[in-house]
Amino acid sequence: MKFGVTNLRRLRNVAPIDIKPITLLVGKNSGGKSSFLRSFPLFRQSLLTRTSSPILWFGDLVDFGSFDASVSRFNKADEVTFTFSASGIGFEEQEYYYFIDDFPVVQRSSQKARLISASFTPTIVRRQEKNRLSILEYHVSDKDIKVKIQMTDEGLVQEIYINGVESSKFLEGAKMVSSGASLFPELRIIPNKEQVPVGAPWRHLSSSALVAPLFKILRQNIDGRVRDPSLQELARRMISSGFPDTEALLAVARSSGKMVGERMRYMLLQNSNLRDRIFTTITLSNIPLLSRSIGNHFKPILSSVLYIGPARARSERYYRYQDLAVDEIDPDGQNFAMFLNSLSRSKLEAFSNWVESLFGYGVSVTQKTGHISISLIDRGIETNIVDVGYGVSQVLPVLGQIWWARERTSPRARNASISILAIEQPELHLHPAHQALLADALVEEAKASRARNTNARTIHYLIETHSETLVNRLGEFIAAGRLSPDDVQVVLFEPSEDGLMTDVRVVPFDNNGSLVNWPFGFFQPPVI
Repeated sequence: MKFGVTNLRRLRNVAPIDIKPITLLVGKNSGGKSSFLRSFPLFRQSLLTRTSSPILWFGDLVDFGSFDASVSRFNKADEVTFTFSASGIGFEEQEYYYFIDDFPVVQRSSQKARLISASFTPTIVRRQEKNRLSILEYHVSDKDIKVKIQMTDEGLVQEIYINGVESSKFLEGAKMVSSGASLFPELRIIPNKEQVPVGAPWRHLSSSALVAPLFKILRQNIDGRVRDPSLQELARRMISSGFPDTEALLAVARSSGKMVGERMRYMLLQNSNLRDRIFTTITLSNIPLLSRSIGNHFKPILSSVLYIGPARARSERYYRYQDLAVDEIDPDGQNFAMFLNSLSRSKLEAFSNWVESLFGYGVSVTQKTGHISISLIDRGIETNIVDVGYGVSQVLPVLGQIWWARERTSPRARNASISILAIEQPELHLHPAHQALLADALVEEAKASRARNTNARTIHYLIETHSETLVNRLGEFIAAGRLSPDDVQVVLFEPSEDGLMTDVRVVPFDNNGSLVNWPFGFFQPPVI
């Protein structure tokens, strides 16, 4: 997965960045690192809450304030843009619409699964005190097809551009509509009832809204001896073949006979006007499927994001017990005790053993007279967490999130191709030696996630940090051959030349564990 953002606070234009298994965000304070990282829990709270706008700027996970507080002050267009990009997006089904007694009927045809590489860029503006989707941009990189959809203030599709050419006219009376205010809206093409033959049983119709226009093109250019039902079926199969590809369309045409195949070869290879009309009609017909496929890919990822913030709650000697089933840790770790108490005995023991393997102490939970206490176990001796130092109490919720990212079994997480855990400043109040152990936990979990099954959901850690120790430790792992440089990167946030905005660039590790083009003295104070 890649993610980019434009005009969000100090982030003027961040090109899509690959979210690798371990991605560290580093830079000086107030440089935009938190804005970038918190975008992920922002998307989660927007997708999981019933809203009338695509983005819920203030919610239970993060608080961006409002659109006005989030948009860059130096953005004259007054808009915020996000970009989501991935390969391996499933592209499987086509929808067909019919009218029976004035009601639309939807039929889906199963097709062989196809995988595409694509990106989606929604642009958000403020209209009449509400956030609106202003522009939807889709790019299918496999076919080099770019679609730009202009929306009205009422959320209706206004204009459709395919590779820069306005193409709404090819809908021929049908219309494209949006499913609502979601950040990932589904688009639909609704035909006029006049396009469906009167009295035709819907089960015998095998046409989408744009089969009729494509059939019209074929009928005008293919010998009349080829009967209408055959051409209607050919038009349906051409649309069902996915985004237009000359060789694929010629193969479909040849299966309808030599005469049709030869005529189609002329239309696609020698008549550029007909080829453009055919390609545009097929592309338009596949836009709804593209919007749904992209939503089905990204929504499970973003709605299952785990997040732990920098201001974590101070540990207490006793916690008031509540009959709550807690299946996630709050961003501030406030409910960490109840989270541990909700684990089964075997799960709690597994967590304790995992922490002990890293830091040398286990974890236990005791419930007495309506209260819960957390203790650390060192060589068989239990000590209340309040009595072992502030740093330990601050890192435990972080360790809990890292461990839970692997263990959780919620439906949202199972349906996601990757699982993202966003952590802000996990090194707070930790000795450098323990900061290095935190890197060990990340590396071991990332390796275990990949080793379990190459086709299974993998965990990707997005971490904002000021820890030189954490960065250097990852380099040591690479140099020792225990971590691939392809699985880790540093994203550097630097002030722009004018000092008003932030420039962002990726700094990779080489095979020796050294950072490539790293600024000299980055972690050092100014020379006196």
